[in-house]
Amino acid sequence: MPEKISRRNFLKSSAIVAGSIIGGTIATELTFPFIFPEVLAFDENNSLWNINQPSKNPSLKEDIDVDIAIIGGGYTGLSAAYYLAQRFPGKKIALFEAKGVGHGASGRNGGMLLPQTANEYMQIYSDPQTHKRIYDATVKNMDDLAQLIQIQKIDCDLRSNGALLVIAKERQVDQYRQYASQAKALGMPIEFWDRKRTQTEIGTQAYYSSLYEPNAAEIHPMKLVYALKKAAEDAGAKVYEDSSVTHVEEGKTIRLFLGEANHKVNAEALVLATNGYTSKLGFFKNSVIPVHTPMAVTPPLPESTFSNIG
Repeated sequence: MPEKISRRNFLKSSAIVAGSIIGGTIATELTFPFIFPEVLAFDENNSLWNINQPSKNPSLKEDIDVDIAIIGGGYTGLSAAYYLAQRFPGKKIALFEAKGVGHGASGRNGGMLLPQTANEYMQIYSDPQTHKRIYDATVKNMDDLAQLIQIQKIDCDLRSNGALLVIAKERQVDQYRQYASQAKALGMPIEFWDRKRTQTEIGTQAYYSSLYEPNAAEIHPMKLVYALKKAAEDAGAKVYEDSSVTHVEEGKTIRLFLGEANHKVNAEALVLATNGYTSKLGFFKNSVIPVHTPMAVTPPLPESTFSNIG
């Protein structure tokens, strides 16, 4: 397992601007947007999951007034549209997606559903009681998501197989053994597997031990986008695709400008659900750095392959 690295340390160690190393995070964040100006562009989604992207809705073709405008049609935007429409059924809620829903990271990820937030995963970052509350909340969110998928009657290939955190460094074994004991005392079902158990389960001697998380699952990323889109629309939210927001004017009434036709949307509230594209609209320009993670897939493998691997 890699050593924990903070965003600040990452920036300190890796940010190179115009051939010179900029000393420290602040210098990088202040300099980056000016050395490399933001361009409102959207890379193509050529992931395996993209073949299951839902059919696109029409783009916005007129000026409209809404109560809540949501920019971005990924998990965050579609979930926001769904839950806000449920919570405020009388409100006009509209979501604007520059390409098709799930075009960004939501439609091209590894499909893992894991309990905990990233900084609390298999380590107590805050305090034990907060750690347990976050665990319970995220497990409940996964259960709620499974119910939503069932209601929408869309097979998202949801599989609750658990997950294994393997430990590749001998000096980390005691650390994670202690964490498993703490988790058990808090009522969390984390299991510590020694080297022999780990080898038996996954067929390799490469790891010194592992932690098993039974509440983890996997899902088809784009089919989940489809389910969330359907849920949001069923709840009454409007979803516009091929509707790129090019500019936002903040104020008591927020004004959005969309597309080449420059259609205007007046909104009382705004939800930014743009993830790595956020800075392209001028928000958090000195705070957001998109990170690309390459992934690879194979053709479907026969059972004999897994038998040979162990």
